[in-house]
Amino acid sequence: MRFLFILLLTVLAIPAGLFADIRLRVVSDTAEKDLAWMPLSFRVQGDPDLPGAKVRRLSDGKELPAQLERIKGGVIVHWVSPRLAAGSRGAWSLELQSKAPKKNYRVKVLTQGTGSSRIDIDGQAFSSYVYGGKGLFKPYFYPLRNPAGGNLTRHYPLKSGVAGERADHPHHRSFWFTHGEVNGVDFWAEGAKTGRIVHRGFKGKESGAVYGRLTSTNSWETVKGEKILEERRDVRIFPLDSGQVLMDFDITLVATDGDVHFGSTKEGSFGIRVAGTMKQTSGGSIKNSRGGSGAGQCWGKPAEWVDYYGPVDGKEVGVTIMDHPDSFRHPTHWHVRDYGLFAANPFGHRHFYGRKEAEKGAYRMQKGKAIRFKYRLYIHHGDTAKSGVANVYAGFSHPPLLHLKR
Repeated sequence: MRFLFILLLTVLAIPAGLFADIRLRVVSDTAEKDLAWMPLSFRVQGDPDLPGAKVRRLSDGKELPAQLERIKGGVIVHWVSPRLAAGSRGAWSLELQSKAPKKNYRVKVLTQGTGSSRIDIDGQAFSSYVYGGKGLFKPYFYPLRNPAGGNLTRHYPLKSGVAGERADHPHHRSFWFTHGEVNGVDFWAEGAKTGRIVHRGFKGKESGAVYGRLTSTNSWETVKGEKILEERRDVRIFPLDSGQVLMDFDITLVATDGDVHFGSTKEGSFGIRVAGTMKQTSGGSIKNSRGGSGAGQCWGKPAEWVDYYGPVDGKEVGVTIMDHPDSFRHPTHWHVRDYGLFAANPFGHRHFYGRKEAEKGAYRMQKGKAIRFKYRLYIHHGDTAKSGVANVYAGFSHPPLLHLKR
């Protein structure tokens, strides 16, 4: 996210509780491409003790949902811009309000038992983040609702006997992040000798009008409980129109307990197993940002994004994984299969290119160092073109800078 830092000296001079509303006008740089569904953020430096925010699009006066985030030394106003045409500039009015807004949250993050947090959007269950419970090997999201109302991901192994589903690869649990070879330990598979990603606590949970957020810490451990690395995970869920959703993942892996070696294997890393009727072998389709079509042209190839779409309950829906330019080894490679597996994998060169290229996939992280992954999930109606995947990616990879209009 890109911010403009503004110092409001008048804010610092007024005692807390005596603020009037603060109104700002913000404009963007000129868009070089058509941009769609952009979460935007504008930082106001200072410490305005104001509980609410409003955002209005100046082109037509429409009010957009807004969310206020308090940070050290200021506040950030968040909203989503549905579109910005190439060659144009966006303009918005921002109002920091002295009156607290009603808690009309589109996204609610709710505790569900002792090992799960449910995410509701517009009063309906969207997904659950499962991080605890007997026999858990890694956190995962299940179910994942598609815009037409059905399930986007395969039910098995969490539910068996669903028509059209293959009962294979029980470690493909809906939607997850892991890797198959870390200091010689397999975190991809699930068994008596594999590693476990253990939830160590939430830094925060947030519901809101613009996004819901889960910030957590995980420990990657051997079967004996020996810690290999620490994972810091920040997830934001943005509801769009017509049931479509963005999920932004900012994941940092830190070598807290010694050097960490990531092996060169296709078994990784940021993965989804799509619904049985969506898979390519059932009539679904796979497209990537570089013109590839089908698993044969997309598996093992570098690309900025890959889109997997197909029918669920007779309606065409899709899911795109997008790799941010700041993400580790951008553009990432892809472990995407015709039977429904779909994963971004920056480590898989040994399988993608052969043994001679294995070392280009492996990576050694020295103690105290970190690597960062930034991915966006776009859950959409229709195929790649109709859903504007390329425009959504442009808004993710190169959002326009925002400026204060004086």
